[in-house]
Amino acid sequence: MDISLANEMKVQQSLQEMKRILGPIGGVIHCAGIDDQENPAFIRKPINRIQHVLEPKITGLDILYKSLSNEPLQFFMLFSSVSSIIPTLASGKSDYAVANAYMDYFAESNNDCCPIVSIQWPNWKSTGMGEVKSKAYQQTGLLSHTNTEGLQMLDGILSKR
Repeated sequence: MDISLANEMKVQQSLQEMKRILGPIGGVIHCAGIDDQENPAFIRKPINRIQHVLEPKITGLDILYKSLSNEPLQFFMLFSSVSSIIPTLASGKSDYAVANAYMDYFAESNNDCCPIVSIQWPNWKSTGMGEVKSKAYQQTGLLSHTNTEGLQMLDGILSKR
């Protein structure tokens, strides 16, 4: 099912269909996100491209959270990025970093009323946006991880919820 998280009506319909088929929703892993490879320089980026990058992580999160506010969630996990806290990684991707920082602050401000956590993931080698090999990333000392390592970390985080 391919829907935009910014389309509240479609999100509501999809959630209702999932609940009809699968039953109550027990948890959420929000890992939607995109960056703009065509327009890396933020200063020259058209506003519609910035909005396109912000949409899944900001508008989508707001709609998804609101839509699930009455569900008995055991966890609500947000896939953020280390780019939200390491300025050199945001170079040329300020919109992406801002979207991830929003997720971090959103989780922090809502963790009293929902089991929500935002994970500032480093780079996954073969999943999502692919391996980052930039000099800026290498200079951070962060290591890229495999799917197996990432899933083990994910299991560890979920087991603490």
